[in-house]
Amino acid sequence: MSMTSMLRVALILVLSLVLVVTEAGAQAYPSLTAISPQGGRRGTDVEVVLNGSSLADATAVLFDGNGVSGEIVARGGNAAVLVSGEGVEARVSPNDRLVVRVTIDPSAALGARKMRVITPNGISTPRSFVVGDLPEIAEREPNAAPEQPNDIALPSTVSGVISSMDDLDAFRFEGKKGMRLICDVTASGMGSPLDAFLVLTGQDGMEIARNDTVYGMDRRLDFSLPSDGSYTVSVRDLQYRGGGSYVYRLSIGELPHLETVFPLGARRGAETRVSVGGGNLGGIDSMTVSVDANAPLGTRDVRVSTNSGLTTNGAPFIVGDLPETNESEPNNERANANAVVAPITVNGRIGEPNDLDRFTFHADKGQSLVFEVIASRVGSRLDALITLYGKTVEGSDEPPVLAVNDDSVGFEPRLTHRFEDEGDYSVSIRDLNNAGGTNYAYRLNIAPPRPDFRVSISPADAPNVGGVIDTETARVGRGGTIAVVVDVARVDGFNGPIRFYCKGLPNTFNVSAASLQAGETQALLTITPPADAALGVWSLTVVGVGAENGARVERES
Repeated sequence: MSMTSMLRVALILVLSLVLVVTEAGAQAYPSLTAISPQGGRRGTDVEVVLNGSSLADATAVLFDGNGVSGEIVARGGNAAVLVSGEGVEARVSPNDRLVVRVTIDPSAALGARKMRVITPNGISTPRSFVVGDLPEIAEREPNAAPEQPNDIALPSTVSGVISSMDDLDAFRFEGKKGMRLICDVTASGMGSPLDAFLVLTGQDGMEIARNDTVYGMDRRLDFSLPSDGSYTVSVRDLQYRGGGSYVYRLSIGELPHLETVFPLGARRGAETRVSVGGGNLGGIDSMTVSVDANAPLGTRDVRVSTNSGLTTNGAPFIVGDLPETNESEPNNERANANAVVAPITVNGRIGEPNDLDRFTFHADKGQSLVFEVIASRVGSRLDALITLYGKTVEGSDEPPVLAVNDDSVGFEPRLTHRFEDEGDYSVSIRDLNNAGGTNYAYRLNIAPPRPDFRVSISPADAPNVGGVIDTETARVGRGGTIAVVVDVARVDGFNGPIRFYCKGLPNTFNVSAASLQAGETQALLTITPPADAALGVWSLTVVGVGAENGARVERES
């Protein structure tokens, strides 16, 4: 396929930004600095205390996603400051505190979502609120191990905070021999700076396990209890830091946990058998995934609801549109490499240390192919390196190396190569550090370049609220004007002109024309509401349209 024919399409991409119309000369942006507790169980109402600044005139609470809503039930509150000695008094500003009743629908999706406060002056910075499916417990101080642990029943989720550099929170529970205990901390995943460290001690106070799995700065402890008795789990910051923002949620019990999913994705329009592994899955080791032919491309969140009534953590799962195949071992050498036909998605796994997977394919003279690995960005531990080999040279067992890549899309490899001669070539994939295991899975896409572009938008003057640059919200006063920056990432040679327009705004808003010429990557558009515009909040959508020879296809971000 020629580059010209590949570009004979119109491309539409959509991103959204929250736009707030305020009175002219609006005051300071509201800021949301902390919420307590940081989550709740679905099917319940939770009273949540919000702390921040400029919250006195708050009118509503906004959550992303469906199934969670909030109602402001109190402002200020009875918070007090006590000062020792005479002659000094202090108070907490009522502008800095709200009490919100959060209602979580029984069918609300599990996981974190953003929570914001709406005021006449704008929308606050976001804080994460986590929807869970376990009974909720609030940490109670003092609870330093081993003398003062909080006694808890299993399973449960504890909301806590490591309030100082020497703080340690301990929780005691009764366990049974053979119980596979899962202790799962969510902290950095909801914006907390806590670098959590978990320790499990027995009834005699001796350490018997510590967190053995690391996911970013969040931790998980997976351990089978050796006997009946009392056990204690303690949480602290690994670097001995602390403060009001060092919040966490500790879920603990015989929790079902999804550790591995293979393959990491499936083609739309297909039914795929997927193997799963982890803890407390109740004998479940596979599932059948059916993907609708019109399902949007991209990454989904897959969870398994077990017979215990509990649901696992989410595992990323990719919806693709290329033909798919699974690697077949052994395939470490060119002599036993798996033969594939591009375009193709190869699902594979670097199953053990020093493993290498190799694939042969045919390329036509002048053909260009893109080789891209998807692994670490969807939770795999693989730090992939790919090597592209040329045709075998007479008298040599190993063909010449044409290209090597390990970091192109973040920490993952992607390379494009134009083949000068027709023939059989090969590509290999391995771990950069020669590691391997069941959770070193990957998807290797081999396909011709597919010209495309991606769009992102942000306010030209993004607000700095409490030291946080908020690129997801914009504020404009009645009769005022705001500028929005539109950035375009051009992919695989797309170089055509692009024009932009906004949708989702009232017709009375004046939106400037904006476009990009061939090769340009940034545009600016302005939005001006009328002087009598209604105050309120809109989800602003910017649409980018590229065209070639009148053909049209739409793609949403």
